[in-house]
Amino acid sequence: MSRPIVPIVPLSQQFVDDIHARLLAGQPVRCDLPGGGSLYMERPLPFLCVYRQPAEDDVGTREFVHGEASYLIVPHGMTKKELLMLLKPLIDLQRERFNAFLVIEIWSAADSEVEAAFAESALEPTEFRPSFSVVARSPHTPMRTIEALRRQLEKITHLKQAAAVRVDTSPDAALGSFTALLTPAQFNKWGSEFVGVCVRPIYRNHETGGLYPAILRLLKRHVGRALKQAFFAFCKSHTNATPEHFYSLGRSTILKSVKFVDRRLNEISKSFSFLLQVTPVNAEAAWHEFQQSHFENEPRYYYRPLAMEPSELKRQLFSLAISNIEDPTLSELFHQRQDELDRKITMLSDISTRRFVYGSQQVYGELTPSLLSLAQSLLERINAHNREDMSGGEVTAAEFAKRARKEVAYYRELLPEFTAEVIVRDDMYAGLMCSDGDLLIGRATKIPRSRIEALLQHEVGTHLLTYYNGLVEPF
Repeated sequence: MSRPIVPIVPLSQQFVDDIHARLLAGQPVRCDLPGGGSLYMERPLPFLCVYRQPAEDDVGTREFVHGEASYLIVPHGMTKKELLMLLKPLIDLQRERFNAFLVIEIWSAADSEVEAAFAESALEPTEFRPSFSVVARSPHTPMRTIEALRRQLEKITHLKQAAAVRVDTSPDAALGSFTALLTPAQFNKWGSEFVGVCVRPIYRNHETGGLYPAILRLLKRHVGRALKQAFFAFCKSHTNATPEHFYSLGRSTILKSVKFVDRRLNEISKSFSFLLQVTPVNAEAAWHEFQQSHFENEPRYYYRPLAMEPSELKRQLFSLAISNIEDPTLSELFHQRQDELDRKITMLSDISTRRFVYGSQQVYGELTPSLLSLAQSLLERINAHNREDMSGGEVTAAEFAKRARKEVAYYRELLPEFTAEVIVRDDMYAGLMCSDGDLLIGRATKIPRSRIEALLQHEVGTHLLTYYNGLVEPF
């Protein structure tokens, strides 16, 4: 299916000069190109990821370059003259800075290219098996770069199917859509290297053209890792750049859209107290009831009423445009957080039903036989009367709260943002809980003196400290 015709406005020399001036000053570049393309260079880097939009629909493929710190999306209809006018000063400048420059182009595979990739492997070309072709044909092909790229691409799996990866560095290697615009000789003349990556588009339906978002996210994340490994190998072997880790070649700035999604996820998370909601308010009465039945009848628990409407909260949760976040790592983290909050909200709706157990297993995992066996072994080996050293007696909830407030005051001197409160709650019978940055203590709690320090380090020095350390981070 052909793409709708977009009026093309010729690329002006002034436009290119402005980009060059920003790059020369070491400033970031993020601009839209006439015809629907874009150029993004977060900072001076010795590489550029390129995607060229073909005439036909190519849903999803441009996403593979969006997560990189340096990319160019060439709109369909841009002339060779315009592309040379845009690229040459960019490449010249970065090559002078780093002594070398690498261009990696990504495009989606035709059926014939997929067949060629599988013909050279022992893998069966099933419908959703990932497949890649890595091609280069310059006299100075960066083999270490290509090898790093190949190794990482081969690690990609989907539905337990390992990726097929074909490497072609022969003189007649097909270089995809970019070949018609720039030849290997031109790249050599500019002192730069060119590598092509052809991706089998298992992320879309070949009959309808519709996208499979989950598959695209998975491939984008793993291909992004492979690209950074390739950039890292190129930097180490061809340039004067000294990156400490391949991840340091990824994005380092946070866009407003990312901050907005992060803030909204945090607001939704803090709109309910999950631990308090799933804690019974009649624990003491339920225990006495259980005792009276000689521990045979399951006690009846009562819970706090929900102070939010689950369906409305989910509407807010799924209205967040997480899929529009270009960075694949952040996008995946946000999707995981969105999924976790969704399942927790469902759990709150399912309190007092069997569905709550299944929801808990989805969020926290199932009880494995090995863990159950370990717990039973501990109960059998440790004498119930010796599990706590009672020689020093016990402290009440109020006494423990007093000691905990001193511990909180100590941390507050080190970090003023450490605003935790220690609260003895009447609607909690016994036990300790950290919720929304506060330490909650059940009114009937009694703690052996020998356990005070350990519990303070666990509740205050671990849970609360982690919570407030997280609050002062950008996310």
